[in-house]
Amino acid sequence: MKRDVTEGIRSRFDMEVVSERSVEAAVQGGRVRLFGKDHDVTELVETAQRPLVERQLAETQRQLGRGAELEHILFVGRGTVALAAHLRDWFVNQAVADHPAFANARGMLKYLRYVCDASNAA
Repeated sequence: MKRDVTEGIRSRFDMEVVSERSVEAAVQGGRVRLFGKDHDVTELVETAQRPLVERQLAETQRQLGRGAELEHILFVGRGTVALAAHLRDWFVNQAVADHPAFANARGMLKYLRYVCDASNAA
């Protein structure tokens, strides 16, 4: 997605290089500051997000169906932040983790502690 946003910005503004900071600003807020002015690039971002969201929805539904047998469906990860507006109402029992960009790291830390505790007990 970021690659597509980068290419869209490069093309629209006739640039050779676009900084990661500018791309991140575009993805997060739909705006980019170039040549001393703010530019709305919401359409570029949405165009880049659309195929990713469609693939994510298809795969999620393939794996979970409607999620009827699950207590909760929790969205985590940095992609959740960028795509939050598109994830709404996929499942009746869904939620977005608090600070989803860090949820995977917190989960890995909890797992590591669990594994270490288990090995220390043995």
